[in-house]
Amino acid sequence: MEVIHITLLLFIGINYTVSLICYTVHWNAYSSFTERAHKCNMDEEFCASLYDRRAESWYLRTIPLDRKCYSVAELRNRINCNMSTISEGCFMDPRYNSYTRSSFLLPVCICKGDYCNTQEKIENIWMEQNIYEFHQPEDCNDKLKKE
Repeated sequence: MEVIHITLLLFIGINYTVSLICYTVHWNAYSSFTERAHKCNMDEEFCASLYDRRAESWYLRTIPLDRKCYSVAELRNRINCNMSTISEGCFMDPRYNSYTRSSFLLPVCICKGDYCNTQEKIENIWMEQNIYEFHQPEDCNDKLKKE
């Protein structure tokens, strides 16, 4: 019984350590808040979204991409906003790997202190952290179709 207990603890410890390393390594690159409906392999490429203030909605374009695809559960754990403060925030639609302004979808926001950022503030926060730069627009839908 003791051997099983030690083996189980060892397995959980290794699993937790790997997750923690992944979290640390990928956090700085994780500026896209891009989500898919499935877990991704480490070698997959991802498309990310930035908000164009001149446009009516979010659009897909490539930025320095993370090497990890985060699950909806992981994203929910990262959101420390009060649900009542995100009416102006952005909402992700995992089915289309894109953002839309719809309150019944998963809220995705970047928070600092006690407030949740609106779309207008998000770009400024990313710039402060210096974790992304602009690239030429790319059709991410083509990439998704190839998978």
